[in-house]
Amino acid sequence: MGQSSLMFYILLYVCHKESLTIPDTLAKRIAERSERNLRKAILLCEACRVQQYPFNDDQVVPDCE
Repeated sequence: MGQSSLMFYILLYVCHKESLTIPDTLAKRIAERSERNLRKAILLCEACRVQQYPFNDDQVVPDCE
């Protein structure tokens, strides 16, 4: 299992625990964009939620730097 796929499953788990529904495509893009950094992946997910919830498949992942 690669790092980005592990991040993908962690993001799905975190979103589930927060009662959020995230599309697989968005979770994969966040996992790839996080550059193997779990903290960054969670921050990107949070930024996406602030930007728009419910999430969309084609939602833009904001830059959190």
